[in-house]
Amino acid sequence: MNQEDIYDLLKEVDSSITKAQRVNQITKPKVKTILEHLRSSLEYLAHDINDNFSKPNEKIFYFPFGNERLVFEESVKRNMPLLKDEFSIVYELISDLQPFSCGDDWLTIMCKLTNQAKHTKPIGILEEEVTESVLISAGGINLVEFGGNGSGIEFSGNTYNGVPFDDLAINDGVVDVIKKGLMTTDFEVKKKNQLSIDGNNYLLFPFLRKCYNNISALIPKVYEELNKASQSDDKS
Repeated sequence: MNQEDIYDLLKEVDSSITKAQRVNQITKPKVKTILEHLRSSLEYLAHDINDNFSKPNEKIFYFPFGNERLVFEESVKRNMPLLKDEFSIVYELISDLQPFSCGDDWLTIMCKLTNQAKHTKPIGILEEEVTESVLISAGGINLVEFGGNGSGIEFSGNTYNGVPFDDLAINDGVVDVIKKGLMTTDFEVKKKNQLSIDGNNYLLFPFLRKCYNNISALIPKVYEELNKASQSDDKS
């Protein structure tokens, strides 16, 4: 079976994502390779599932997916018609990954992006500067640090040894003084570059990591069921 080859692909994916996240940079060809490795992991798995059917499908088939249950069921019927009858637990494991089950379309987006990168055009990567945190200090003393863009936060009514600080309002990482105090309040806005997938509401690295984590969790569970069936056949 393809289990060890799948683990080799996933190990490479994990390493590539980790290295790219460390420097917060990645090329389009590297994203394409990561997605293809992830997709190949599922296709290798699909072939092993098919090989364990009582009557393996001789036609070209793919790992089933679909945004809607009906689309998914049609994909199962087309690619793995015996799945539900002969490996019901594997069927449920694959079904649980689908958007109509888990409420997340990561699988269908991953498959769509892989097809796009392979056949039509590179994956668009958007880079934007966002606020990582806002540090507020006064008199050389760090008072508080807000993570993210700190939207809708007010810092008011604060004093040090009875001396009032400036009152501040923080929105989308922008700090405004709404009332001057006797002690001037300083603030430092830390920025970072954020990568997202063009045309999708997904940040690039969290999306790739989610795909990796979900597929990595699926693989051993499916092979456990395939091995059980194989051992059962050996005893009979």
